[in-house]
Amino acid sequence: MNRLIEFAPAAIFFVVYFLSGMDMYIATAALMVAVVVQFLACWIFKWPITKLMWLVLVVASVSGTLTIVLKNPIFIMWKPTVLSWIIGAILLTNQFVGKRNVLDWLMGDHLKMPERMWRHQSLILGFGMLVSGAANLFVAYTFSEPVWVSYRFASAFIWPILFAIAMAIYFLILGKLKNTDFN
Repeated sequence: MNRLIEFAPAAIFFVVYFLSGMDMYIATAALMVAVVVQFLACWIFKWPITKLMWLVLVVASVSGTLTIVLKNPIFIMWKPTVLSWIIGAILLTNQFVGKRNVLDWLMGDHLKMPERMWRHQSLILGFGMLVSGAANLFVAYTFSEPVWVSYRFASAFIWPILFAIAMAIYFLILGKLKNTDFN
């Protein structure tokens, strides 16, 4: 359920963009409103407000305001890259700074793994986030605006699946090499 709540503003941006005759400014305003409504819904229904949701709120507000005020869609096009690169930088920097792995801190209550595996997962996801941010810029600067909007919507599903596949491959390889249950 939480993943659907986090995905809602992106879906609203996509739908409003195409229903408004491909008006990036109306879609950006709808995204900004959707993020605020998302927070209000979580607060009213006492659903958890994740750290990622806070990050999206800040980046969407700043990039959305710049897009609308300066009448330049490049700011909202950079939003996914900024988010991805911030998350990637946190995951990769955490390899050298901090006492507890960020992924362990976020998911450790739900998934138990040795510290070494948390570090490897952080590396996979950290580099993956850097690649996804770069891919967003490639599409934004290479293709038309409608193609970029469609890519952003599809990539909300594609990148998490690719990350899950990479992590599953890692677990399979590690399990075969060690012939253990990952301990």
